Amino acid sequence: MQSSSGCRPDFGCKAQEEGTVITALARLFRCQERFLNMQLNLTTDYALRCMLYLADKKGLSTSLEIGRAVGLERMFVQKILRSLREAKLVCSENGGYGGYKLAKEPEDIVLMEILIPFEKTIKINRCLEKDGYCGRRGVGNCSLHEFYKKVQGLLDEFFLNTTLRDVLEQKFRFYPEQTH
Repeated sequence: MQSSSGCRPDFGCKAQEEGTVITALARLFRCQERFLNMQLNLTTDYALRCMLYLADKKGLSTSLEIGRAVGLERMFVQKILRSLREAKLVCSENGGYGGYKLAKEPEDIVLMEILIPFEKTIKINRCLEKDGYCGRRGVGNCSLHEFYKKVQGLLDEFFLNTTLRDVLEQKFRFYPEQTH
């Protein structure tokens, strides 16, 4: 049995929380447990947390300070920060008073910039990769492929248009306004 939002009551879905990413995806997928297992890798999650910490902090922060704030070992934080520095998202200063800071203002860094250095792919299905591979050879005439493209478009739009500042201030919308 499903509620009016399309979620099974026994599943404990958060789809009723307006304005969340889960709301839009739950509407698309009707809270299927299989979908909710799609995840960013843990390093990406930690990179996002490090970036949010730096976005909310004035001045420089050491890797030890960042690690304590986000619950990570200093060496792992340094590895993440190295990748973020290579992506030109953070900059560092050496010395006794050195540390890390954002390379740009939080409102100028979109989430996609943080995801790319850490994720092998951000595509929700193999058929959406550049090579268009489909084990069924159905990419050109598959209605499920078209559905995946639409969902991927929503995700891409969200990650390309949501900034660190938006996340800090919890000011983001996932799905476009509906016009009926």
